[in-house]
Amino acid sequence: MGKITLNSDFGPDEKEAEVAERALRLQQAVQAAGGNTQVAIRAQMPLSTLSRYLSGRDMKATALVALANACNVSVEWLAKGHGTPNREMALSKLPNDQVTLDQNTLNVRYFDVDASAGFGRLDYYQEKPVFIPIFKAALEMAKCVAKDTIIMHASGDSMSPIINSGDAMVIDTRRTDQLFGIYVFVMHGAVFVKRLSARTDGTILVSSNNKNYPPEEVLMSSVRWGEPDSTDTMCIVGRVAMLMTTTL
Repeated sequence: MGKITLNSDFGPDEKEAEVAERALRLQQAVQAAGGNTQVAIRAQMPLSTLSRYLSGRDMKATALVALANACNVSVEWLAKGHGTPNREMALSKLPNDQVTLDQNTLNVRYFDVDASAGFGRLDYYQEKPVFIPIFKAALEMAKCVAKDTIIMHASGDSMSPIINSGDAMVIDTRRTDQLFGIYVFVMHGAVFVKRLSARTDGTILVSSNNKNYPPEEVLMSSVRWGEPDSTDTMCIVGRVAMLMTTTL
């Protein structure tokens, strides 16, 4: 582990050195715990926020505790470098359902695919999911069931400021008869996240929060749930129920 040396009037002050050393420990812990994406999800923290901490931004005590728990290291070690980090139970990406933190978590499928809040990205169903623990209380708050829940990240700015690029979306894949809310869907071979509003004339309005992206209309008859195919049918993946700790 590197050490910041205070050897000049122009060098970092004691506080800056402490923050820089903490960032080095955080980088080490995040790498051992499976990488930025998994740690951000387990800490219920946007990737952009984690990136700032990794680059040397000071953090609040609540963020430090959340990251220590997500990386399975002691708070004392992450904060001050005291003692030895406990990594025996550090989590990594495993293609099975054996990854758990404790009795307060449940395993949810994570797809390493960005759903576009813009003009569309690659097909999620071609990617093999991994399992990531998420707090039971968070799932209950969002009224989700673990076996019917998946996690993806958003990419783009069409749903800003509600959903920003890099946000982790908790998606409820259970089928519903009504389409009102923010959904992830596949169309034209790409994954999107947009607001869907079913209308009485048999169409669905597909809209963005960002007015730079014009709304579209699709026929209700061309919409279905399930695995996408090669047609232009809109295939619903599920409803965005939560962004980290915020319900939609």
